[in-house]
Formats: sequence, structure tokens, C-alpha cells
Amino acid sequence: MGGDQDDFILGNFGIPSVTSEMGFFGQYIEDWRCQSKAVCFEILRENGRWMEYIFSNIGKIAQTVVPK
Repeated sequence: MGGDQDDFILGNFGIPSVTSEMGFFGQYIEDWRCQSKAVCFEILRENGRWMEYIFSNIGKIAQTVVPK
């Protein structure tokens, strides 16, 4: 669940890219699994907040990107 492709696209083409990643900070694909409904709900709640922030601020974020 890494952002290697995002780094490649930005570095080579100057195109910002976002990878959707689910889970808590520090979890890795080898050990990520939904252990209970409560844990799943919390992961979705936290990631939903992040997505709402991105959508609400995409204009400001886009202004900081400088094309090559």
C-alpha cells in the first residue's frame, strides 16, 4: 500500500497523483486486516475525513503544484 507510482508520475511527468490507501498509519499490507466491525468503522471514518479534506481543498493544493 505504497505511493511509489505517485512518486514516479510526479517526478517524471510533473503530474500530482494520489493513491487511495486504507488503514491506520503504520499498518502494512502484510498485517492489515479488519479485526472487528468497530476497527473497520474507525478506519473508514478516518479515511473519509481525509478524503473530504482533499476534495474541499483541491483548489489550494493545486496552486502549490508547479509543472516542470
